[in-house]
Amino acid sequence: MISDFRKATDITPNIKMRMRKNQEILLIVLGRICRFKECDFGDVVEYIYDNESSEGDR
Repeated sequence: MISDFRKATDITPNIKMRMRKNQEILLIVLGRICRFKECDFGDVVEYIYDNESSEGDR
């Protein structure tokens, strides 16, 4: 199942590592995951507002 997922979404080991570390990934990758899972972005992503981020990040 894992290899089917990886093949269908074209996710590289580097992208998998970034996801495990909760680092940013491209929206196109997220779109491929949602297409495979037949879901929406909101089903796989949670946005957590960081009060301590700098004004330039908004």
